Amino acid sequence: MNQFIAIGRTTKDIEIKRTQNNKEYAMFQLAVTRPHSIQKDTDFIPCQVWNKQANLLQQYCHKGSQIGLTGILQSYKDKDNKIQWMVRVYSCEFLQTNNNLKKDTYLKNHKKK
Repeated sequence: MNQFIAIGRTTKDIEIKRTQNNKEYAMFQLAVTRPHSIQKDTDFIPCQVWNKQANLLQQYCHKGSQIGLTGILQSYKDKDNKIQWMVRVYSCEFLQTNNNLKKDTYLKNHKKK
């Protein structure tokens, strides 16, 4: 079974690209902290999302947004003919967008004492 599930934060704003057949997709990296890591090591996982999900990610996620995603690990050969890995995303859940983060931070810093 090939299934990938992770929760992490986007490392930059999502940019939509188009194939020659006019299909929309986005490539992005998900920063995921390793569980049980003493030094809080982080992995940067390359991800690819297509069509409507790519548009939704671009619309609602920005650098630092926390998302949960499900997909599969997929290999491909890069321009130097080296095998690379990425996650092909099939579903995504918005856990915390930048707007929510700013609101939460504001409320935390300005709550009545």
